[in-house]
Formats: sequence, structure tokens, C-alpha cells
Amino acid sequence: MTGEPISRTLNSAGNPWRTLGVLCLGYLMVVVDSTIVNVALPGIKSELGLSSSSVVWVVNVYLLTFASFLIPGGRLGDLLGKRRLFLLGMTGFTAASLVCGLTRSQELLITARALQGASSAVLSAVSLSLITNLFTENAARVKALAVYAFVSTIGEGAGLILGGLVTGFFNWHWIFLMNIPFGAAIIGFARTLSYGEPNALDRRVRLDFGGIITSVAILALVTYATVNIDDLGRIKTSTLVEYFMAAVLAALFVAIETRAQEPIVSPKLFTLRNLLVSNLAIALFSAAIYICYFTMSLYLQLVLEYSAFESSLAFLPASALTAVVSLKPCVRVMVRFGVKQSAFFGLTAISIGLMLLAKARANGTIVLDVIPGMALVGLGGGSTATPLYLAALSELEPKDAGVVSGIVGTSSVFGALLGLAVTTRISAAQTRALLASGESLRVAMTGGYSTALLVAAALTFAGAVVVIILLRGVADSGAHASKGAAQN
Repeated sequence: MTGEPISRTLNSAGNPWRTLGVLCLGYLMVVVDSTIVNVALPGIKSELGLSSSSVVWVVNVYLLTFASFLIPGGRLGDLLGKRRLFLLGMTGFTAASLVCGLTRSQELLITARALQGASSAVLSAVSLSLITNLFTENAARVKALAVYAFVSTIGEGAGLILGGLVTGFFNWHWIFLMNIPFGAAIIGFARTLSYGEPNALDRRVRLDFGGIITSVAILALVTYATVNIDDLGRIKTSTLVEYFMAAVLAALFVAIETRAQEPIVSPKLFTLRNLLVSNLAIALFSAAIYICYFTMSLYLQLVLEYSAFESSLAFLPASALTAVVSLKPCVRVMVRFGVKQSAFFGLTAISIGLMLLAKARANGTIVLDVIPGMALVGLGGGSTATPLYLAALSELEPKDAGVVSGIVGTSSVFGALLGLAVTTRISAAQTRALLASGESLRVAMTGGYSTALLVAAALTFAGAVVVIILLRGVADSGAHASKGAAQN
């Protein structure tokens, strides 16, 4: 692929903060879409006549393609242009939303959801990597990452609330159709802004098709195997076969990447200590947060008997606290104590909050059994995401920004998937054991949820230990950068 000289860039016009705003709006749509569909599943199932096993794939197929295309999407952005891939991802997401909103066919809905997931993966990976291009000074980058973390936080809560409002006042079609005007506006703005990269490449790109195909296959297999773990916690033969096939493909992927001229994932990335440590911490952090929201939603609805919409409102204080803390307070903590100390504090606060939530009673109340623990989870969440993003990006070269962003996103997704898959089975086993011992259903369910929350607390504590012991080379430079950001 031959392009124009690299000197002809988009830097000549536009404010990087305006570009960040458009990127964050695009990313906000992705985050909202990841949670908004859950509330609409009963309506989708009823109107399209889906079975219980089929309706789950409205969510699972999105997760499958999202997880599978994060790393390839990020690397293609590095090679073909991040601006180009952002526009392609936004266009694909908007078009898929239109199909989802208009269809009356379950096959077409699931196919369009798959396209939504792939497009969302490209958007997520490219948006984070573009921040590293737009903000080369450390202080500005810290501030931009804090805004990015803020958007992620408000998007999750907004998805739950919007899902309840839209399906309550309209119908499930509008959770997809509402994306169309926003997507079109973002595409229009995005075409006019500066991205800190060339309009076109000045060299011929040799795409690593072998790496792309094997990486997508590996991630798809692992995702499929994980979301289909037996509800009773048994390890099925088919699941073991899928994991084994993924391991074989992983060995093939390593062999391909060591020989490729333009590898999807450069082997040298696996020698970057901070990248590996921060991604492990991100996976543990994501697992704990998703376990918390999933488990507490069930506790509020099935034990305390709140509606889905009322339950979503119960998360607002924690979401608001996370959003507020992720901006200046988090930056100030990094100024005072350093990047890894900030992440350690955040993960520890989440762990304590989860232990408080694990003490919730079968006859509990939101004020006494939910809000104190969720407040600590919110405080910790706002203190964790930005320093972990900063640590993950601290050692990379600009040409690897896309693939590293994809790796960060993949760690987050798989942390959530594996965490939920394992803890829901542990929780169900504990519930069955308590029922067998003669406990009431409410008490048994509460005991199962308590076990899941304790597992999540252990995961975040492990993440805190990993960060404080193994993360290095970020504290001084990170704190120095953060100081500049906090003063702006």
C-alpha cells in the first residue's frame, strides 16, 4: 500500500483536546452498548421467539467478536492508520446498530451483534492508542488517560440506566436505533480533526495474515469455551478440546510472529515488565468489578426484590464516586505517592469494599448492606484504572501503541469473562450446598453471592500485591507527570 509523504499529517489543524472529546464519545457508545443490551434481553426474547439458549448469544456473540478483534484491530491501526481504523470501526458500529434496530430476524440480529462487537474492538483499541499519539508530554497524557477512565466509568452506569428507561418507555429496538444519530455525528466530526499521524503511509505494508487469522482464532476459541462452561461447574470434554486447540494455535502463533516482518504482536513486547504486570493487574481488577456488579445486581433483585431499574439506580453512588475520583483526585494521589502506590491503594480499597459487601444479609437494606461497600469499590475503581493504563503504556514505542492498547483491552475482557465464569459456578455450588443443608432460598442465594464477592476480594488483593511488588520504573516519572497534570 503506497501513500503520501509522511510529512503531510493531520497535525496542521485542530486541538488535541477536541479530538480526545470525539474519541471519548465514540468509546462511550461502546461502553454503553456493552451493558445496555442486558436489560432488553427479555423483550428481545419475547418478540423474536428466542429460546433461553439463543437469547444468551445476543450478548455472547458480541463478547466473542469484541475479544477476538482487540489485538488485530489495534495492530492494523498501527500499520494502516489509526484515524482510518477509527472511522472504519465507527462506521461499522453505526451500520450494525441500524441493522440490529430494524431487524425482526434472530439470525440477522445475532450477525449484526457480531459486527458490533468487532467494530467496538477496533474503536476501543484505536481510541486508547491515539491518546499516546495526541499527547506526547507525560502531564497531558496523564490528564487524557484520566478523562478516558472517567468515560469508561460513566458509560457502564449509563448503559444500565438507559437500558431500563428506553425499554420501559419505548421498546428494545430503540437501544440500537439511538446509536444512529450519535454515530453519524461522531463520524462527521472525526473526519475533520487532528490525530497526530500521517494522512497516509509512505511505505508498502506487509500484513501478517497468518498472525491475524491465528490470533482471532485463539481469542475466539478461548472466549467461546469460557462463556459455555457448564452451569453446574463440570468441565465438559468439548471445553477441554477447545482450550487445547487454543493452546496449539498459540504455539503456532508464536512461531509465525517470530518470523513475520510486520508481526501482529512483536515478541519483544513480552519482555516489557511493566506491560505484563499492569495487564495482569488489569485482568484481576476487571474480574473483580464485573463480579461485583453482576453479583450485587442479582442480590438486589432476587434477594431484596428490587426491579431491574431500581437495582441499576442503587449503583449510581458508586459509579458517580468512581467517575469523580478518576479525574483530579486520582491524579493528586499519583502526585503525592506515585503511580504504583495509587494503583495499590485503589485495588486495596476495592478488596475491602468487596469484603463488606460479602457480609450483606438475606434481610438486608441498601443503606446498611450495599452503599458502604459499593462506596469503597467506587473509590478504589476511580483510583485504579488511570495508573494501570499509564503503567501499561509507559514502556512502549509509538509504533506499538495500537497493539498494546489491544492487549490492555483483551486483558480487561478476559479478566471479566474468566472471573465471571469461575465465580458464578462457585457461587451456584455454595447456594446448592446451603439449600441441601436446609437453609431457605433467600439465605442460600445470599450465601452464594457472599462467596463470589469474597473470591473477587481475593482477586483484587492479589492484584494489589502484584502491583506493589512487581511494577517498576513508573513511580518517579509517573508522579512527575501527574504533578504537571494536576496543576492544569
